[in-house]
Amino acid sequence: MSKLLEGLKVVDLTHVLAGPYSSYQLGLLGAEVIRIENPVASDLPRIIDPDPTRQRAGMGAGFLTSNANKSSVAIDITVPAGADLARTLIADADVVVENFRPGVLKKYGLDAERLTADHPRLIYCSISGFGQESSWKDRPAYDDIIQAMSGLMAITGTQESGPVMTGFPIIDYITGLMAAFAISAAVVKQQRTGQGEVIDVAMLDAAMSIMGPVFALQHIADTPIALRGNQSFSGSPFSGAYETSEGTLVLTANTPEQAKKLLIALQLEDLWANPKVQNWRANPDASELIASRVSAVFKTKTAEDWERLLNAASVPASKLRSMPETLNLPYMQERGFLHRVTVPALADEYPLPGVGFLAGGQNGYVESPPPALGEHTIEVLKAHGISPEQIAELSSAGVIGAHQASNRAATQ
Repeated sequence: MSKLLEGLKVVDLTHVLAGPYSSYQLGLLGAEVIRIENPVASDLPRIIDPDPTRQRAGMGAGFLTSNANKSSVAIDITVPAGADLARTLIADADVVVENFRPGVLKKYGLDAERLTADHPRLIYCSISGFGQESSWKDRPAYDDIIQAMSGLMAITGTQESGPVMTGFPIIDYITGLMAAFAISAAVVKQQRTGQGEVIDVAMLDAAMSIMGPVFALQHIADTPIALRGNQSFSGSPFSGAYETSEGTLVLTANTPEQAKKLLIALQLEDLWANPKVQNWRANPDASELIASRVSAVFKTKTAEDWERLLNAASVPASKLRSMPETLNLPYMQERGFLHRVTVPALADEYPLPGVGFLAGGQNGYVESPPPALGEHTIEVLKAHGISPEQIAELSSAGVIGAHQASNRAATQ
């Protein structure tokens, strides 16, 4: 099967997490992605890593997992010659994606207004904290700020802990997915009409858009949401995290049918015979009785034993696992989620995540490793009509940068 976005050319002017993740999704689906980077100031994910080898190579873990299938071209877009080069690369592109603060790229003639006027079929996607046109557009934003502002943090945690953030920057990645989704929709329009689109993705909007149940309860039904900890969002007392004889078990029995099957599997049929238990929504005090009875039974087997037993009874349950544990499960191999790629800059092989769904039986495609800074500068500029003499002048002036291997190849 052909790659879904094969033939699409994307110029990537993004940095840190949300932007690179959006273009990574497009690359996993077959798009050609040219990443324009500052020749001097490395993107933070390149250099933030506990491992000094990856840090020195500019291959931090955060960079590795969002930048395969991309070419790296090091151009200083803040100088006129660099901005001109960027516009040269964009001239035949289908998509530009950027995540600078609103208004920054206008100073260099790389804003949506100018580029879409020059290229009406161009899709131009901007990612920011609060959008390109709002009273908050100049506010700085990071994932944790949006978690606090969106209401996500306010409903995460326990009564004892108070509000807490999620364990990783989830809003950055949701925003990246939202941008990739919007770009993909605009590609359909582009192919149908020949016209481009200007897309404005705000982190706060993306966060709010995924919180439908919270919106329904708090905004429409005017119902407060308590901090539930590990209890299901449904409020079911037949859900939560339970200690077993070995490991922690997480289960969610939301429906009466699932609750009944759970109690049968635990040999607690007498508990289901209690009318208050069956009608637990009208009898909140039943929750303590349920929790005490099921907790005692769960301690008689391991979490893995209960996981097998309950899933066989059609009760959703899982042992609490770390990500490395889950990645080693046969399921992950069956789905082809991990792509193992040799990274020359590290002289080692690394597993990289797929796109998260199967299309034509494939979980995306990883065909080239995350690039060294400026690894493809000379190759890409030559392909866009820049002569070796011009490249040498631009390099001497500090307008462009190239990885050493790329420089050697250019002189051979």
